[in-house]
Amino acid sequence: MTKEIDIDFQPGRITSLRAVKRSPDRVAVHIDDRFAFSLHQDVALEFGLAKGKSLGAGEQERMVRRDLVWKARAVALRYVAYRDRTVAEVRRRLQKAYSDEVADEAIGRLEKMGLLDDRAFAEAYAGRRFRQEGHGPARVRADLLKKGVASALLDEALDKVFVGEDALADRAAELGSARWRSLSSEADTRKRTRKVCDYLLRRGYPSDLAHRVAFDVAREADRAA
Repeated sequence: MTKEIDIDFQPGRITSLRAVKRSPDRVAVHIDDRFAFSLHQDVALEFGLAKGKSLGAGEQERMVRRDLVWKARAVALRYVAYRDRTVAEVRRRLQKAYSDEVADEAIGRLEKMGLLDDRAFAEAYAGRRFRQEGHGPARVRADLLKKGVASALLDEALDKVFVGEDALADRAAELGSARWRSLSSEADTRKRTRKVCDYLLRRGYPSDLAHRVAFDVAREADRAA
């Protein structure tokens, strides 16, 4: 018996199946004229419940456990409907109320439905962060690790998004130039250059690229002066 189930199952015969008033999609199961438990109607159909059917204790526990998975899946569906999530994020959410076993089974069902896919999530997240936020590979990698994406999957995603060095260099140069202009009140050129470099490093660009862009921006500004 899992930690979520606290029912003393007793073998018996179904004497009635009634819709739950406040939850019409659930069915109250009465065994030997006593309320035993409620199930989602789809779970009741899956197990072929009908008045007069005899149920052993083990079968009752299996269907109640299946109902828990159904509930966990519903929670997960609402969670991913708000925005895309990783498997680890959904698991952490479900583990607040369900056992690892139930959480894993619910997650497996969402994966089969195509609603959870860490590989697709990582690639979309990396592309969005690079194009919209200007984040470099180190920053994106760290963020994906925090979200629980496996290293192999996120490295695969980064390889696809940051496949061209030219695109990465162009984005760094664009950000570096913008940062240089925003530091116009800084009179010390060396400090201004260092701040541009630090800015690019914080955004996850490689150290050699960050330094090169910072010095290139400073050199161009000096020529234009």
